[in-house]
Amino acid sequence: MTSMIADRDVFRDPAADQREDNERADDSRSGRTGSLLGKNDLGTRKTGPKQPRLDQYPSTSFGKQQRSFQKHWFDLFDWLEYSLSRNSSYCFSCRLFGKLNLRANKDALLNTEGFKNWKRALDSYREHEASVVHKSSLLAWKNYRATLTEGDVVDQMNVGNVAQINERREYMRRIVAVTSFLGKQGIAFRGH
Repeated sequence: MTSMIADRDVFRDPAADQREDNERADDSRSGRTGSLLGKNDLGTRKTGPKQPRLDQYPSTSFGKQQRSFQKHWFDLFDWLEYSLSRNSSYCFSCRLFGKLNLRANKDALLNTEGFKNWKRALDSYREHEASVVHKSSLLAWKNYRATLTEGDVVDQMNVGNVAQINERREYMRRIVAVTSFLGKQGIAFRGH
């Protein structure tokens, strides 16, 4: 499954992440909307999903019934985030780590537009959670978090290289010390 995800989708430059966060903040101040959603009440790569736990969320009418987002859904779906300004839910991993060229399907609702159909929320969340698009973005998010805690492959290899260099320096130091001693004493390298 990892071969399905390009390196550029999994490991992004932290400076690019900061620029994206700054653009999101600029968009919210200027009132523009677009791919960055235009509101600053959603999570970033640094903060993770925004999950405001309120006692009561704004209601939406479905015929004669009033329905609203439920805070216990955060316990069921750790990738779920909620926008207070839009009264919509989003998939954090798909929004920030998903492919940009999504097909026009239900997954796009949780990615860019937000989901508001509270009557079908649980079924839609479970369906989204089982989708290939979601699974690949969740893997990308997991890999991103791993690079933050463990460092990326280059950092890990660098630590190994430094240890190997230090070991070889010690080995060479001993060889030079023995050679110097033998030279000062006029002793041959061979065993006679």
